[in-house]
Amino acid sequence: MKRAVSESNLISIVSKEYFSPFECLEEDGKIDLVVRYYNKHIIWCEAKNRVTDEFVMFTQLIFTIYQHKRTKKHPRFLCVFDPEKIAFIPYSLISPLYNEMLHADFDWTVRPSDTSTKEFKLIRDTISGNRSLFRDSETIFDFQERVFYFDTDDRRLRQWIQNNITSVDFSLPEKVDESNFQGVYNEWLDEVKPYIVEDWDAVKRRYNIIDCDYFLADLACDNANKNIYTQLTILLDDDRYRHTSYDPGDFFNERTIRFKSDNPTPHIEFWKKYERPPAHKY
Repeated sequence: MKRAVSESNLISIVSKEYFSPFECLEEDGKIDLVVRYYNKHIIWCEAKNRVTDEFVMFTQLIFTIYQHKRTKKHPRFLCVFDPEKIAFIPYSLISPLYNEMLHADFDWTVRPSDTSTKEFKLIRDTISGNRSLFRDSETIFDFQERVFYFDTDDRRLRQWIQNNITSVDFSLPEKVDESNFQGVYNEWLDEVKPYIVEDWDAVKRRYNIIDCDYFLADLACDNANKNIYTQLTILLDDDRYRHTSYDPGDFFNERTIRFKSDNPTPHIEFWKKYERPPAHKY
């Protein structure tokens, strides 16, 4: 690859050369390059205009995501590149790191580019030394098969993009799992919760019900809104929610919670994007 005079120049070259069929957004919320396909985030990229260890680049991207993007929808892959090479890791293999370090003596707020901190070194050592971290749950890839050198691996790189991105039907509903659960929930808060007619403060005080109970009610249904798990506090009943409980006076109480203007359209459109219910282990 031609020597890039700046990171923006390198990003432009890689975007045009390898990601031209897709929508490319540069410097999107601290992420150097976001690659979208069918309006879905497929790849988040970190770029360096000098040759850099791929694990250093991945580590910086991991910190950047935690600080700026962790609560958002996540991509299928993380990607790093410099003038020499490009590498990919499935996001699902990195996301457990965040939960693993959540309660440890670990400061996620350190500057992502500061490679001298103990936190940076710990993450770099973890992802470079844990071979099982680079195993996809559905398709087994050795990590080295995802590192491509521009001068020698051009054909293999293009074939990998074809097999893993271009030929994948991203228009199909997305599965919900631990790697995207938080992002889907936050999206639900924006797109569905505002249309539910509920007094959120009152139900929390009286029944200890919060918005995630409604989200779980949605998630515990199939795509026809039929309940799969009926032990939840809130149940989705076609185009409304049902809450069955006993009030403090031990009186049987069943409430029906509707959507604003009896219009379930935002709810229907939201769940067209996801496959329900998730696998039992989630």
